[in-house]
Amino acid sequence: MTRKHTIFPYAALLLALSACNDGNEFGDGYQVSLGSTSISANANAGISVSPTTLTFSATSAAAQTVSVTASASWTVKTEATWLTLSKTSGTGSDTFTVTAADNNDTTDRSATITLTCGEATTTVSVIQENILKVWGSLTAIMFIDNAVRLSWNIDDDAIHSIKAVPTTDTGAPTITAYVSSATFEKGYIDVYGLKPETVYSVYAYKDSITQDNSTYAGCMTGTTLAAPNFDEKYGAGKWLDIRNWDEKEAKDTLKTVEFWAAIPDGAAIILRGEQEYKVNNSVKFNGSYTFVTGPTLGGNARFISSGGLTCASGASIQKLQFEDIDFISDKALTGGSNEIATNTDKGFGGRQVFNNNGTNSTVEELVFKNCSMTGYRSIVRVQNANDAIQKLTFKGCTINGVGDQGVVTTNNKAADWRSVTFDDCTITNIVMLCDLRATAGEMTFTVKNCTFCYAPIETTSNKNTPLFRFGSNGVTLNIQNTFFGPSMASTGSTGDDVLTYQAGTAGSILLDNQEAQVSVTHSFKTKYDWTLIVEATYPIDALTELNMTETELWKAPAEGDFTVIGNVGETGIGASKWQQ
Repeated sequence: MTRKHTIFPYAALLLALSACNDGNEFGDGYQVSLGSTSISANANAGISVSPTTLTFSATSAAAQTVSVTASASWTVKTEATWLTLSKTSGTGSDTFTVTAADNNDTTDRSATITLTCGEATTTVSVIQENILKVWGSLTAIMFIDNAVRLSWNIDDDAIHSIKAVPTTDTGAPTITAYVSSATFEKGYIDVYGLKPETVYSVYAYKDSITQDNSTYAGCMTGTTLAAPNFDEKYGAGKWLDIRNWDEKEAKDTLKTVEFWAAIPDGAAIILRGEQEYKVNNSVKFNGSYTFVTGPTLGGNARFISSGGLTCASGASIQKLQFEDIDFISDKALTGGSNEIATNTDKGFGGRQVFNNNGTNSTVEELVFKNCSMTGYRSIVRVQNANDAIQKLTFKGCTINGVGDQGVVTTNNKAADWRSVTFDDCTITNIVMLCDLRATAGEMTFTVKNCTFCYAPIETTSNKNTPLFRFGSNGVTLNIQNTFFGPSMASTGSTGDDVLTYQAGTAGSILLDNQEAQVSVTHSFKTKYDWTLIVEATYPIDALTELNMTETELWKAPAEGDFTVIGNVGETGIGASKWQQ
């Protein structure tokens, strides 16, 4: 008898599935519900990604890679049209890249990338910054109270316009500035007319007319500083801030009658840093004034001299003060005929900073504070006995390149000069410091904490160009904490041509008149001889000689660097900016 076996269909299915069991009750591949007979594929499939967030810059953003870990095949997609995915599907562990188009909008944008593996899903969040967050070609930004300096990389596309937009004070004006080719090559622009204590976004554009996303070159943001209290410093109504004046018009401002008609006696004129102001003998002072560089984005205001400042006829002036100003002769400008490094003319072009000639005027006090003077025949000169400057002070100044009239001179006229002081100054490449053979009465000449080098001129035929030239006018010379380097080299026995930044080899002549009352404390000379003139020398005997040359005492004197590197056994000698 043959026995037959019948297997119900659902039992056969069960046996087949059980044969594939990997140890779990039902396995991971398929599950069967006998009650409902429903089947779900990949119900327990898993998927993960790294990273889970992508951030792109607004422009030229590099593609980014996403790593996928999955137990089965997967798909990936996004609804963002500005994103490009390198693939739409994969299997198991794999990667894909994401690329973002440029975002030329002024707001950030976001998107989601979705991955699916069976019923499992995961996402990648994408953020792209807006174009205003891009510095682009810009490299730095700096603010003062009324201006901003924006800097850029000159190797990038040229910038042609700048717009400074206030963001915290809608009443403040938007300032637009245009960038010339020369300004672009300089690498920065200064934009004036901003409001103090205001946040500004400063935009750069590659076009001077079209200023939108298509020409956008970058943006940087910052806050202007608080305005100085000029009322407190100079007195209410006693100052005029001309830093916001038009740059081209400002060049000739100080030479106009209209300007001086608006300036009261005793006023302070606040100048723009690095602005050039042309000056000459058309500027005639008839009152007390202070000229000062205000808060600046860079260097000092510059006075370009084609002639000397002077006093009005019969003027009686209590005080003239120049503070934080760079004076430079038009002859000594770059490309001029008497640039200091190449000049050979011992008159250095013939200009003066201040030059009174028979004005019958009196200046009780003339002060130069933290100024520089470059390339003059004389700094302060009077030519007549009625040109009185009773007290003259140089404080913290740098004087480079002064000719045969001397830094200060009365032109051998008995003018009313009572006191001259050089304090904390650096003085180099000069023919003479002073020619004060005549004054109306006795006077005091003080030199303290100064650094001299290549001064005076080297001569061997006579003693007419010493560092200090006095007569029998009762001068008291006080020297304190000062360095004296070698003379400035020249050609010929009388110094026909000067050789700047070169030490003389014949020695030096410091004082030609032994009638002066000389007091010296804590002051030194480098290693050089006193020049022999007809069997006589003209030293200042009380100076202590150092056993070192100027190149052993200072870091790089021929380059204008007088940082002290030699050990002199004392501190606090010479101009303060060079002291270690």
